[in-house]
Amino acid sequence: MRKTRSQTQAEAAMANAGRTPSTSNSPSIVSSTENSGAQNMSTSNRMPQNIQIAAVSAQKRIVQQTEHFKIKECEEMINLLRVVELQQILSFLNISFAGRKIDLQRRIINLLHTNYDLLSHKIREVYTQSIAEQQAQQYGPTDPKRMYSHMQMPQVQPNPAAGLPNAGQPTAVGAQPIAGVPPTGPGVANNMVPFMNPIPTHIPIHPDVRLKKLAFYDVLGVLIKPSSLVPRNTQRIQEVPFYFTLTPQQATEIASNRDIRNSNKIEHAIQVQLRFCLLETSCEQEDCFPPSVSVKVNNKLCQLPNVIPTNRPNVEPKRPPRPVNVTANVKLSPTVTNTITVQWCPDYTRGYCIAVYLVKKLTSAQLLHRMKTKGVKPAD
Repeated sequence: MRKTRSQTQAEAAMANAGRTPSTSNSPSIVSSTENSGAQNMSTSNRMPQNIQIAAVSAQKRIVQQTEHFKIKECEEMINLLRVVELQQILSFLNISFAGRKIDLQRRIINLLHTNYDLLSHKIREVYTQSIAEQQAQQYGPTDPKRMYSHMQMPQVQPNPAAGLPNAGQPTAVGAQPIAGVPPTGPGVANNMVPFMNPIPTHIPIHPDVRLKKLAFYDVLGVLIKPSSLVPRNTQRIQEVPFYFTLTPQQATEIASNRDIRNSNKIEHAIQVQLRFCLLETSCEQEDCFPPSVSVKVNNKLCQLPNVIPTNRPNVEPKRPPRPVNVTANVKLSPTVTNTITVQWCPDYTRGYCIAVYLVKKLTSAQLLHRMKTKGVKPAD
């Protein structure tokens, strides 16, 4: 049967209408596919970049920490140098070296932070030379190639003669430092350059040293009798502990004889007194602090007399010859052992001693009464 023209046109229109939706949707499908592919490519490109940035930042942190450690190491060396050696470093830089030791140290440290590469080599050179000279004066010349060892801590053999006091003893007895116990605290980082020579062993532990009597104090007991400050190892800075225990009577006397009206500063009439002196037995010794000394009682830093400023060249500043009141840091218990940690730079030309006493502080009225009781003595 032959189709009319109108039927043919209608079928063609219907066929075109059925193909139109699929044709119109094809561009959107293609575009969505292209967008997803672009996102995947951008994500895959960002991942290596993030890893690379993290690696670079970690490397920068490591470099900064290393530089900080090296600067701190040089600062510790500067603090251990003498005045003449500090002047030698400043002279190398053509900078004025007039002023006190603390000013010279501050000047060099400031320059170190701004020009580390130039100054660090000179600081290490002067420091190594200083140690070699000190060792040569005491023990003879030393091979300078073996003098410097970066952060090498030597092994220390234990001393069987050293030990803790018995906390249950009826009297307070001072014990000797325990050799072989590693030092603790901020001072450990200072032990950077060891001496390569043996430690002298002829120093007596308890020398027959007599300290001068102090006018304003009466001695009630000896907590640590005069004991030598003996280096335990070959480090530049030494650290030695001493121990003592109070008896029940001594702890009660200290606790019951104190003025607590001023809560900021408690005054003790009965005190635990620490004294340093030279290791000399020929006569009574006055108070004398070792070089670069610091004291901790039960891990609490004690306030020492301030250093006397001096402008004299080649002279180490000294502290006033006074006793140190450490009562505030002492544990007032007969069952607890108190620890005194002394850190100092050994002077290989002379030795030092430490002693700890229980004393009673006298008032001016008591001293005046004693003077009147004793009477007047002739001048000759």
